[in-house]
Amino acid sequence: MEINEMQEAFLQKQNELRKGIDLTNGFDPTTLKLVAGVDLAYWKEGEDEWAVCCTRATWA
Repeated sequence: MEINEMQEAFLQKQNELRKGIDLTNGFDPTTLKLVAGVDLAYWKEGEDEWAVCCTRATWA
């Protein structure tokens, strides 16, 4: 699969997933005990494929 085809496939999937997102504040922030996040990145340099994952958790 070419890079442009991959980008189109990713955009299509993101647009499908977007329909299920609820942006309303449906929780009480004072009840939070732990906040966590993750960020992933993938890329290719020549024949090498790379990935990095960053995580963070903070007690609220």
